[in-house]
Amino acid sequence: PPPPPPPPPRVLVRVDPPPGPDAGPRLDLRSLVAEQRTAGKAILLSTHWLEDVPYVADNALVLDQGKTVYAGPATGLSAASAAGSKLFLRLNGHSPEAMTLLERMPAAGSIARSGDWVVVSCAATDKARMVEALVGAGIGILDFRVEEASVDAAVLHLQSLRGNLS
Repeated sequence: PPPPPPPPPRVLVRVDPPPGPDAGPRLDLRSLVAEQRTAGKAILLSTHWLEDVPYVADNALVLDQGKTVYAGPATGLSAASAAGSKLFLRLNGHSPEAMTLLERMPAAGSIARSGDWVVVSCAATDKARMVEALVGAGIGILDFRVEEASVDAAVLHLQSLRGNLS
């Protein structure tokens, strides 16, 4: 009798398909990773689709010219871009007071007005503190939205830091 088939591998090594206009391969890859994760397999994935990393990986390793620039939780990768997030605030006629208060906060990056909106660049983790400070000062917030830093921006930021540290 023929020998039994080998057991399925416990580790899957996968390189993403080349980029292109067809979203099918990308969706197939996400599906494959989800199936293998559910089956309890370890997956080593090399990808250029950085925006997918927090959704398909538990941990991430980013290399730049063979040197580690990030190693840690995949969800923390975009947070690594310190000032890449933006907080857009529509205030109840208190923009000058709000800008003064925000300028005094060490976590605030650039602060600008855009029509009815005040736009603050900051780390993702500092947005709630800024909103709390405004509300605590009696400044009404009519509307707000957030724009998170992209993973691509985080990687570029990490590479620039590595360049400054070498």
